[in-house]
Amino acid sequence: MLENLDLQTITLTDAAAKAIREIVEERKLEGYALRVYMAGSGCCSGVSFGMALDNNILIYERIREELRTGKTPRGAVDAGFDRATLTILDANVTTLIAAAVLYQFGTGPVRGFAVTLSLGVVASIFTAVVVSRLVFDYILDTYKVKKISI
Repeated sequence: MLENLDLQTITLTDAAAKAIREIVEERKLEGYALRVYMAGSGCCSGVSFGMALDNNILIYERIREELRTGKTPRGAVDAGFDRATLTILDANVTTLIAAAVLYQFGTGPVRGFAVTLSLGVVASIFTAVVVSRLVFDYILDTYKVKKISI
């Protein structure tokens, strides 16, 4: 893994780059390449969290719109999820395409960012479209809900 590390892609001062080269060449720091690769993951976690939040806001707003038209809770949830799913998939597939481009042409931290972004997007799609829907269906079927307050 350390053989594939391209130190020229890391933007650092000359002194820091020299120190990193010495450490990598002497292999005193075994997991260094992985840490460079995953440097963008912290920022990406925040982006993924924001996208997941946005997905749920889209769903809840669509359900709220359907409730305003006088639909039953079951009808509002069904219509809300149906209307929001296409929007969620459109936005997230676009982000996955951008992450694929970043991974293809990026190196080091950029690739780490792309991988983490992709995992976050796939997880947020799954939780928003599948898990949230299962929770709504369970509550509506089990408790025979007559009114939803969103």
